[in-house]
Amino acid sequence: GVYWAFQTTTTVGFGDEPLDSEASRVFATVYALFSVAAVARAIAGLAAALQEAAAEKKRRALLRRRLDMNMINAMDKDGDGVDRGEFVCGMLVAMGVVDEDHVLPLLHRFDELDVDHSGRLDSEDIRILEESFSPAATQATNSPAH
Repeated sequence: GVYWAFQTTTTVGFGDEPLDSEASRVFATVYALFSVAAVARAIAGLAAALQEAAAEKKRRALLRRRLDMNMINAMDKDGDGVDRGEFVCGMLVAMGVVDEDHVLPLLHRFDELDVDHSGRLDSEDIRILEESFSPAATQATNSPAH
């Protein structure tokens, strides 16, 4: 019985013993569906755990790694040194948590919103943005010059 169950679960086949009765064939079919699915799920879980362990090892190694000029230059997107945000984004990209293609549009959007170029989004940026979208500002930009 154990031999048959192992052969069926590992999809080798139904074993050496013929399934003579209709009931044994129905049982074998149902058993094969559920046992193969259960084994596949267990293997997928094991693979995911191994992958997560490897990713965690890589994260720890990156955090212990000494910074060099190549790494600093890669993180410095605006050429004025690596600030806290650039460091975090650079490390997330290096760890494989996010792609640089996802980070760069966010950094560009931040630069668009930082209208006073202070490096921070604050109430002054919001005030300037609101004024630029006010009806008076919209009319001034849409009216013809005299």
